[in-house]
Amino acid sequence: MLAVQFDIEPRWHLYWPGRNDSGFAPEIKITAPEGYALGEPQWPAPKRHLQAGGILDHIFEGRLTVLIPLTVPEGATGEARFEAELSWLACERACVAESAKVDLTLRIAREGETPLDAAGRGLILAAKAALPKPVAEAKPRVVAGVHDGALIVEAPGASRIEFFPFEECVSTPDLAGRGSTKSARLALPLGEEDGRVTGLVSVTTPGAQGSPATTAAYRLDLPARPLPEVQPPKKPADRDGGTK
Repeated sequence: MLAVQFDIEPRWHLYWPGRNDSGFAPEIKITAPEGYALGEPQWPAPKRHLQAGGILDHIFEGRLTVLIPLTVPEGATGEARFEAELSWLACERACVAESAKVDLTLRIAREGETPLDAAGRGLILAAKAALPKPVAEAKPRVVAGVHDGALIVEAPGASRIEFFPFEECVSTPDLAGRGSTKSARLALPLGEEDGRVTGLVSVTTPGAQGSPATTAAYRLDLPARPLPEVQPPKKPADRDGGTK
């Protein structure tokens, strides 16, 4: 993994690359040596930012770490230099468009050599642990489905459930009002178009015996409409012209 880290000034925020009413997510363009393959950036879960007039954005505050999977070509030796062009929109009461160029040079460990414990290893491991997981892996169990035109999410024992839609998700007409609930059951009406319900579900569970609450996020991908039933093939008609 490579990691791009943004340290965000107090009271300011950056945007998540999902559905927002304003703002855009940071853009990350990395140039790698020939033969090195880069995967899609992996983002942590955001938080809701609801403003007057029902303007809803999904944002990051404090620190944002974006992970980029990296495949090193077989037989690589020496050093590898990576360059990144970054652009982002930072907002508080006003918004400022900013950009930067950063670089990183890594030494490739030889076969049988113990890799160096890089300074960023702990940061990357913590960021990987915070990435949203498939909803099927949720512990305690989280149940999600589409019923009667609404996304229903149930998480027994939860004190808060929130839904963050991806850009390609079907429309959610009342996301500002019903995309978050302080209960163990979320019901979010969906638009009437066909498509899929894609996004993240954030579940907060109270801690036991005074310990702090914990929040975990899970990826969701469901059809927005029931799939048509597959009818069994009809038996061929009896073509025997005789009598029975």
